[in-house]
Amino acid sequence: MADVPFDPRFKYIPFGTDHPIFHGIDGVEAEEWVCAVRQKALSLRRQRDNDWIADFASTCFVGVALRWYEDLDESVQKDWRKLRLALLAQWPAPPQRDQAAPPNPQTQSAIIPTPAAAPPVNTDGVRIGRIRIFATDSRTGSNAFTGYISRTINTFGCHVGTKDLAEALVVRLETSGASGASQLKMENSSSKLRWLGVSWAFPQVQMTSGSTQFGYLAAVAENDDNSSCGKHGLLRSAIWNVDSAATSSLRAIWPSPGLPPYDLAAVFHADHKLVDLVSQSNSFINANPGWHTAVLEWDEI
Repeated sequence: MADVPFDPRFKYIPFGTDHPIFHGIDGVEAEEWVCAVRQKALSLRRQRDNDWIADFASTCFVGVALRWYEDLDESVQKDWRKLRLALLAQWPAPPQRDQAAPPNPQTQSAIIPTPAAAPPVNTDGVRIGRIRIFATDSRTGSNAFTGYISRTINTFGCHVGTKDLAEALVVRLETSGASGASQLKMENSSSKLRWLGVSWAFPQVQMTSGSTQFGYLAAVAENDDNSSCGKHGLLRSAIWNVDSAATSSLRAIWPSPGLPPYDLAAVFHADHKLVDLVSQSNSFINANPGWHTAVLEWDEI
């Protein structure tokens, strides 16, 4: 197996954080485990590394599942696609699945796409809008992407970019009181979680100069205890600042007790349409090729 290049963004993530264990109970556990492994791979930017995911998955089996795994052909053990198909065949879906029952919130966030609906009509003075993205290639200064935050989340639970206006996320601006920041309540998101916020990929957030840490743009629970892409670090939805203009810059901030809040910058990956929030955009982009500086803009409806 070829050595995988070390990614400096993840030197602060201890192995074992959010480690999904599979016991071999039933088909529901099997489905949730596959999703949890994919989320773990995404959090480490290994989602396309078949060998790494297969090796990581091999550390997750216990009990009857471990004995089943050890009896597999080596070619299945080393291939993530073959492994997950074999596992789902061994532990199939229940014969009478309750389609109305929500997933287990402890192992898999609800990611259930719903048909796009027409934007709500603003008749009561409440501010409703979309979020535009303008990404710039920091090397050439050319435009890398212009579009919107999408109403749908990707396989791993992150909100991404879209050029399709019909697929743009619609949000309602809600004041949050003493924190100095506002919340954005999502009106048409495919996630069952209702608030747009940040889910940090690191257990401890570092805002100091040179930091390459990042947070996912995700759907966040009202009490900040869960997100659509899982919980790898701190979560928060009350992070947004927007002025009174109908078209204006949308800023994200992170609170610091006893100090002014830190400004968070948006970065964008043009190939995967990912939108992350970072404290130091230059440090992050220098350490991670393929990412671009981005500006988020409030587009009032």
